[in-house]
Amino acid sequence: MYIFSVVTGLLKKAENISAVERELKFVEALEGTCERMLQYKVHKEKSDISRFAKEESTTMKALNELRNKGVKVELGMPYEMWDTPSVEVVTLKQNCETLLEHYENDLEQWYYNQDRPLLEEYLCKKRVLKRMERDCMKTSNSLEL
Repeated sequence: MYIFSVVTGLLKKAENISAVERELKFVEALEGTCERMLQYKVHKEKSDISRFAKEESTTMKALNELRNKGVKVELGMPYEMWDTPSVEVVTLKQNCETLLEHYENDLEQWYYNQDRPLLEEYLCKKRVLKRMERDCMKTSNSLEL
C-alpha cells in the first residue's frame, strides 16, 4: 500500500496556482505520476516506504563498484538490464494506474476543494484503505519525489 504515499506526494506538488493552470497541472500530474514510478529502485534491505527510492541500493552500488574494478559479476542477466525497473517497481506503476483510474473523480474533488484535508487522509484513509490496511500510513518516512 506504499503507492498512496508516492501518489499523494506527487499530486501535492501541483497545488498552488490559478484555475486554468490548476486544471492543466491536475491533468499533467495525473498523466506523469505513474510513469515516474519507473524511476524508483527497490532496496530489499529496507521494509517500509523507504524500500522504494530513486538512488541505487547499497547492494547494486557495491556490485557496480566491483564491476568497475574489473571483477566479473554474474547476476543471471546482462549488465544492460541491471538498471531496468524491477518487477516490484513495474507493479508499483501498475497499481498507481489502477488507483488513479478508480479514484480520478475523488482526486479531482480533493484537488479543487478550497479547504483541502491532507490527501492521505481524504483519499487513502477515508476512501480506499480498509481499517486493517492503514498501518502503512503510519510511517514517518516519505519518498523523495
